[in-house]
This record gives sequence, structure tokens and C-alpha cells, in this order.
Amino acid sequence: MSSDPRINAWIASTPIFDLVEVFRREFGSAMKAPGWALNALMRLAGAFNKSAEINLDKYAWQFGAADFKSVVDGVVAMAKRVDYARITVPSLFLMSEGEGDELKRQTLALYRDFRQRGIDVTLCEFTAAEGADGHCQVNNLRLAHLVIFDWLDRVFGHTPDDVRLCV
Repeated sequence: MSSDPRINAWIASTPIFDLVEVFRREFGSAMKAPGWALNALMRLAGAFNKSAEINLDKYAWQFGAADFKSVVDGVVAMAKRVDYARITVPSLFLMSEGEGDELKRQTLALYRDFRQRGIDVTLCEFTAAEGADGHCQVNNLRLAHLVIFDWLDRVFGHTPDDVRLCV
């Protein structure tokens, strides 16, 4: 992204620069569990929480894996830390108050770094009161899209009168 001249802006919902660290902190000791146990635990979590089930299925599909343990093993083996110091384009970071601690930490670290370097960066944190406290605002995509398109209008000089203000 940082070397492609066609990219003039970046929008990320909970931007992650170290996926291995997200897995390590969010899943902790579960990552060391035997595959059958981790997969059973994830299926159980999905049975009680439809959003968790959807996210777990998405991870497996996204990483081309048969189950969650295979996803974890693949990420740990292949994921590289992103060199975000090379990113200089205007950026919008979306984060929900219901995100995991590590997702919030990495989003805020990027936000502070970009501000310190003078990059045009906007952070928008969604809340339960807005109905958008799920990961990637999956429970209120309409609001997320409103924020995204208003931000794009501002960045590219077409500011509407009713722009939602974020920090």
C-alpha cells in the first residue's frame, strides 16, 4: 500500500499491524491447547454466540483453513508485522467499544503515531448506544458506511453539511 501511487487514502476497521500479537493476547493459552480441544471450544462458543460463530467461520474461510486451530497455526507461522511507518496517506480508523483489548491497543497506537507524524488521521469509536459496538461494526454497517463516505467526501473535497464528527 505504501508504495502504490494509486492509493490516496486508507480506511481500516480496527487496523492491525501485528496479527500474531492479536492472536497471542486475545486467545492466550488457548493457542497452546491441542487442536481438537481448541476446535471444540470454538464450536461451543459459536453455539452460544452467533457473532462468534460467524467470525470463526470467516477466519477459516479467509485463511483457507478447515478449522480454527489451523487458522491459528497458519497465522503464527506466516503473519508478518506491518511497517506502518511507510504509510503517509490520509487515514480513517474505525473502532467499536466492544473490540478486544489488543485490537483497541493497536488501533490507538497507530492513531497516535500518525498524529505525531502529521498524517491526516481520523479515529471514530462507535458505541453500544449507536448500535455499533460489534467488531467491524457488523451490527450497524449502515452507520459505519455513513461515516466512511462522509470521511471520503471530506478528504477529497466534497464535504456534506451533515458530517458525523469523530476525533
